[in-house]
Amino acid sequence: MSKSIKEFSLHYDSINESNTFSSGDIVEGRVVLEVTKEIKVDSFFVKLTGDAHVSWTEGSGDDETTYSDHERYFKLKQYFIQESLKKGESEKNTTLVDGETYGPVIMQESHVFPFRFQLPQHGDIVEGRVVLEVTKEIKVDSFFVKLTGDAHVSWTEGSGDDEKTYSDHERYFKLKQYFIQESLKKGESEKNTTLVDGETYGPVIMPGSHVFPFRFQLPQQNMPPSFKGFRGWVKYVLTVNLSRPWKSTSSTHTELNFVLRNDGTSDHLLQPQSGTQDKKMKLFGSGKMSMNVTAEKTGYMQGETIKVFVDIDNSSSRDVKLKYSLRQQQTFIAGRRTKRAYKDIVKETRDRIPSGEKSKFIVDMTLPHDLNVTIENCRILKVQYELKVYLDVSFASDPEVKFPVVILPAEQQCPPWQGPPGGFQPYPPPQPNLVPYPGELPPPPAGLYPNLYDPTVLPYPEAAAGVYPNPNPHAIQPGFQPAPSAPVYDPNQSTKESTPNMPY
Repeated sequence: MSKSIKEFSLHYDSINESNTFSSGDIVEGRVVLEVTKEIKVDSFFVKLTGDAHVSWTEGSGDDETTYSDHERYFKLKQYFIQESLKKGESEKNTTLVDGETYGPVIMQESHVFPFRFQLPQHGDIVEGRVVLEVTKEIKVDSFFVKLTGDAHVSWTEGSGDDEKTYSDHERYFKLKQYFIQESLKKGESEKNTTLVDGETYGPVIMPGSHVFPFRFQLPQQNMPPSFKGFRGWVKYVLTVNLSRPWKSTSSTHTELNFVLRNDGTSDHLLQPQSGTQDKKMKLFGSGKMSMNVTAEKTGYMQGETIKVFVDIDNSSSRDVKLKYSLRQQQTFIAGRRTKRAYKDIVKETRDRIPSGEKSKFIVDMTLPHDLNVTIENCRILKVQYELKVYLDVSFASDPEVKFPVVILPAEQQCPPWQGPPGGFQPYPPPQPNLVPYPGELPPPPAGLYPNLYDPTVLPYPEAAAGVYPNPNPHAIQPGFQPAPSAPVYDPNQSTKESTPNMPY
């Protein structure tokens, strides 16, 4: 060890007396680094891997042959100090336990770097079949099906010589199953597969119809739901490829609709939200007006009706109109650049409130059944919703109350709020003031929706790598709820098939 490094040690916390871990368990610990003088660091990270390996030698001399194989189950990585920046990457620093922020230089003293991983769990099963019918014998180099999960964003700014394209990509997993493997390399398995009827195939497929079954298990991690937006998408795709000598590759694909599933309680989404806004007239009027707004809860399923209670006291000399809207914000992130797009889901005007009058309203907004769900757990894109209730005052600024809204898949059970005792109460308990953030939605209340990429736990980019890129799925922290994931696999549900159009 270098003379400038006095201590460099790795410690993890036991979670039971046997000091064992199982799928889904949290692995927490710390790296202690003590240096005797200032040092410069290119990169500094901790990783957690799961592997199996076999190796042996047979024969001797010229006939000696070594056989080996390796299987990787997962690779999770957390950077404390990231490697040299590339275009589109974040700053290479991290927040330590004591709150001190570090870049590529570590000062003389002892430092503690915390880490936190969650071991992968098993996810839903995706089963299906590939049907291949050939009219004559064909030779095959390789034949496989793969399942991928990806997110992508891309947009262009400027024009002419100043035109620039910004893009980013995030891969969640890539699973592949060979029916007929590619050319053998030393130590690889035989290139054949067992079909449903038990027949074993090599690189030649005989005339007739053949059925190739496949089975994948989705990684259990905080993956965002399927989504297609203005400047990006999240896709989960099944692709089958058939490669033959001296022929173009035949390929076809079909998309899976991946949705979120709530693995824990949703009580935090049932909490009502309330806010008050007052306005004193100065120009073109006198007096004041006040508005008290209560949304029955925070989380709503697709197709559900949002119910809002509005109490208005118009003690001004001006007439006003009650207006309300539900707006979707799509945020796309590529490096340090951000692109936002907005879409009004609901935008309506209610009755006029004359000067000197008080009025109470119950506002009902029915959500579309195909409305995109809220996405907070993707590094490069977000989908958020904002409910705004405001008073339209001519020639003056409009008093408004805004609430974040979380949209959930229709399959989730999120029972409606029972309402205030004895009917609508004009003055509900106050809530913390929601201060608008310039250019973006206000954050959800604490503990409202899982912030699946807590920068103090998982600095970006490359907070994790490998087959399971998110090292902290379903993390349970104070004020933090389990993330949703996909619905339970139903073996009786219909399967979607896609048949390739192959040249013979």
